[in-house]
Amino acid sequence: MSEHNRKLEAITFNFKKKDGKSETEINLFDELFTKFPNFIDLLPNDESSKKSVKIEKKKVDGKVTSSLKAHKSNRFITGKISSTNYGKIIKIVNPNDKEAEPVFESKPEHGVEKVFFFFIYVAEDNHKGFILLERNGLYGIKSVFCSVLKRFIKDEYPENRIVFNDFIDKEILKRYISNGATKSVTLKTDKIPKELSDKLHFIEEEYKDYTITLTIKKKRGGHFGSSTKKVIDKLYSERDKSYLLTDNLKVLGFGESSEITTRINLNGKEKNINFNESFNLKSIYDINVKLDIFGESDLEEITQRTINLFKEIKPY
Repeated sequence: MSEHNRKLEAITFNFKKKDGKSETEINLFDELFTKFPNFIDLLPNDESSKKSVKIEKKKVDGKVTSSLKAHKSNRFITGKISSTNYGKIIKIVNPNDKEAEPVFESKPEHGVEKVFFFFIYVAEDNHKGFILLERNGLYGIKSVFCSVLKRFIKDEYPENRIVFNDFIDKEILKRYISNGATKSVTLKTDKIPKELSDKLHFIEEEYKDYTITLTIKKKRGGHFGSSTKKVIDKLYSERDKSYLLTDNLKVLGFGESSEITTRINLNGKEKNINFNESFNLKSIYDINVKLDIFGESDLEEITQRTINLFKEIKPY
């Protein structure tokens, strides 16, 4: 059986109380494994978008088995999720007989099912994790998967929230910083100084709702020089923003909590790299797997290869 290319898209998540201050005591790993699959299967179809989702199951020797599996010692959850678009009549034809009528026409309530593998790692503290989602060419499950998981958290644990970010591999980041051309650096405060707030007649604590943004760039466009590039390299390699924070900037409210975003051009593509948050570059990894009779990735093989990839990436 030949192997076929599949891609795995990497994202991270944070799970915490909505107030952002107190830590949740929920055992997210156990909750996801025991409750999330049933939550998905009980979700009503989305009649507006004509879409349904479910955990993939197979019938083996007359017994229905779920693709979901918990790897408790490593805190992994793996499985397959399917997304089905329905609402249109689909024609199945014989490509070798171009004059023939369709061999089959579906009903509007039928649909084409697309099945994708997913991998979830939940850290020991239950406050963060790492997800790998299968892609097949142009098709993926990221938007649907994150939407359903966010809804699960909202419905089951209303005092908590889950936030997703694209993961960037350190080597990809290094390539952009080392080889790219910097076009601008933007600093952003998390509030404005109280003195300025008073002059603007903001009410009480209202000054915390405003921000000051400072963008450094060439007046007529272009890239920063080589000497400045060394400063940018140091900023990200040493994770130290203090070098840019002068006393005058601190007076305006810039400090360690300020956001710093660098716009970098590499091979004609521009990216905003955020110092504080997950970097806005996607990490998509290639793997080769065998396919089953439906053209879907072999579950055992893609599970093992994804686990191996996770151990190579070492996101935490």
